[in-house]
Order: sequence, then structure tokens, then C-alpha cells
Amino acid sequence: MSQAGSTLEKSEKDSTHSNNTIGVVCSRYDAKWDWTLGIVCLVVVILAFSFDLNESSSVTAGGWQLPSVCTFRNMTGIDCPGCGLTRGFVAISHGQIASAWNYNPASFLWFGVIAFQIPFRGMRLWRYYRARKASQTSADTDAQEKGRQSKTPFKSNSQFWTVITLGGLGIILIVQWIVRLSLRL
Repeated sequence: MSQAGSTLEKSEKDSTHSNNTIGVVCSRYDAKWDWTLGIVCLVVVILAFSFDLNESSSVTAGGWQLPSVCTFRNMTGIDCPGCGLTRGFVAISHGQIASAWNYNPASFLWFGVIAFQIPFRGMRLWRYYRARKASQTSADTDAQEKGRQSKTPFKSNSQFWTVITLGGLGIILIVQWIVRLSLRL
């Protein structure tokens, strides 16, 4: 049998195996990526709920005022595109919607995306482990994972879409920053 024929048979076998009733099976790399993002997003949301804002709009943790860490603002006196996101997250988590809008209007979008990642990543991990458990009896699962090649420079499709989403959010953040700066002048 020729090499082209065996490649065709292998691709047909892979495509029939991936069209099972379990759903989309992500790779082990996807699972690590989902664990990492899920934990980071969970920590961000927990910190937003545990921090407080004092009268001078500074973020405090356990009564201690956290320092301003924005180098751009400390050097120029002008807010950077991300200035106010932490205060906005804390304000949103405490129900202070108007204050959050004043700190940084993009904080609603960013907080929503970060909070959504927790159940989304949890669902993906649940699907991954459910599919993995169901396919442990299949002898060609490992062969399929080794034979799968990514068509993007990223190691997984999940990582690709995460980067695209964060890039889009970054563009929105910069656009709203330019609008805020132009309204102040």
C-alpha cells in the first residue's frame, strides 16, 4: 500500500473517531490551559470581592492601602488605558456601579469576561475528563492526539481564541481610553 493511501485511511479513521457522541475532545494541553485560566480568573474575582475602596478611591486589603502600581500614571500624571480596572472590579463586586463606570468604563466588559471564564473553563474541563474517561477503552486515542497538528502558531485552538478575545478586549480598552482623554481636553 502506498504512503498516500495509508495517510488517507488514517485521516478517515481520525475523522470518524472524532465524530463520536461524547462531543469535542480537547487535548491535554487544552486541559492545562483551561485549568490555568480558570484558576487565575477565580483568584481575580475572589480578590475583587475581598478588597475594599476607601474614601480616597484607593484599594485596601485588610485595612492596608495598596500602592499605585501604574508606572505610566506615576511618570506622566495621565491615566493609562488600564488605570481604574482594579478599582472598577472592586466597585462592581461591591455593587457600586456608578463608581465602577467612573473608574474605567471597560471594567464592566473585562469583569464580565473574567467572571464568565470560571464556569466556561469548568465546563470544558468537565467535558474533557468525561470524554477522556469514555475513550480510555479506545486504543487509538493516544495515536489521534499525537497525529493531530495545529494549523495556527498556537499549541491549541483554545489558546488561539483566548488570545483573539484578549486582543479584542485590549483594542476596546485603548479606544475607550482615547475617547476619555479626548473628552477631558
